[in-house]
Amino acid sequence: MGIIVMMSRGAASNTVSAIRAVLGQRLGDGLRALYLYGSLSTGIYQAGQSDVNLLAIIDEDVDLLDIRTILMPVWQEYAPILRKAPLIATETSLNRHLTLNPILAHHLHTNGELLEGQDLLPGPVEIDPLERISRFVTLAIRTSLAVAPSLLSEKKAYEVTGKLKSLYRQYYARPADKKDPPIELLASVQQGLLSELEAYPQFYFDDHKMVDAPPLLNDLRAIYEMGNRLILVFPDLEPESMAERITSVNWPAVADRVAEQYRGIQVTTAAELRLMMQFNTSATHYLRSYDHAWGMNPLADIQISPWRVFQDLARYPSELLLSTLPHAYISTADADLAMLVHDLHNKLLNIQLRNELLCRIDQVEVTLPPYPIPGRDEPLSIRIDAIASHLDWWTEYYSSAMLEAREKLPQVTKG
Repeated sequence: MGIIVMMSRGAASNTVSAIRAVLGQRLGDGLRALYLYGSLSTGIYQAGQSDVNLLAIIDEDVDLLDIRTILMPVWQEYAPILRKAPLIATETSLNRHLTLNPILAHHLHTNGELLEGQDLLPGPVEIDPLERISRFVTLAIRTSLAVAPSLLSEKKAYEVTGKLKSLYRQYYARPADKKDPPIELLASVQQGLLSELEAYPQFYFDDHKMVDAPPLLNDLRAIYEMGNRLILVFPDLEPESMAERITSVNWPAVADRVAEQYRGIQVTTAAELRLMMQFNTSATHYLRSYDHAWGMNPLADIQISPWRVFQDLARYPSELLLSTLPHAYISTADADLAMLVHDLHNKLLNIQLRNELLCRIDQVEVTLPPYPIPGRDEPLSIRIDAIASHLDWWTEYYSSAMLEAREKLPQVTKG
């Protein structure tokens, strides 16, 4: 087993060396820095399941098309090992992204390995323990879709299972046992998270109203809807009790009951839901994306800091700019680039829609980038550059609003 792991890590290391060489040779001074981070830098890399995480900091003048031209052949050769293209950032966009994502900043400072160039990372970052817990809680809620794989497409079910295994690796700093089913992994992570949350009783919620739980779901306290997904909220049980609850429910039967209306089930507790909304998905709550469908309402009285709302809004375009767009551009064949532009443009429209919703509740003025996306008669590379510019503009817009709100508006109540 040890020899296999060493060989697997050797393949990953060879892949890193190939990217390091090609970027250094082709970009020259245009490559400001190259970092390795993630599981390969922390010693918990698992071949076939872990991504090889790289961060390339490039000069402002380097064109995205050049990055695609340089890295696409490497991707075609090493995609099964890489699993994810490098993050691509300028020093400015990276510093802003790390301000929005302090946990990533802390990880890079602590575990990032400089492979090329000069060290451009900011100094040590102090992390609020609740920031860390809330990130894992958010990932646990998202990957809890694994309880009802029959409601998901085959591709989505596979992705969720992979992300759940990744969550387990990150949380416990060790690979998951291949024999453990997804529900067991989720229960294990939940038990750990709820043990940590015992130190923060301010997130607990129970209105003490007795409600008749739906069939097959004893102890259920609330149901929310978000699009075509159900969010099932259990009471703030003892960690072991919640883990037992997750593994004891007849999830296939529950999925069958809701299959005509919903395409996913997520599972959480009241405390976890409240923590996630306050720290990680504040805009989701503020814009009332969760519909309370039944039972108690643990989100009714939570306090949302305005700067958290803007932080949440800024994170999305920043993630698209540094991660989603580069990965898609590097890994997409020429014949499919038009569809990629279409998908990215739709994501921009969603950002614009959220801005309009915020305007309706008097939080911002309706605004748009000062330049439009070029039409279909323009080359696809020009349109992708324009989309990247729009993402940069939106990130800066909400980042500035976040900093201003953090200084001037400490906290408001939003129910």
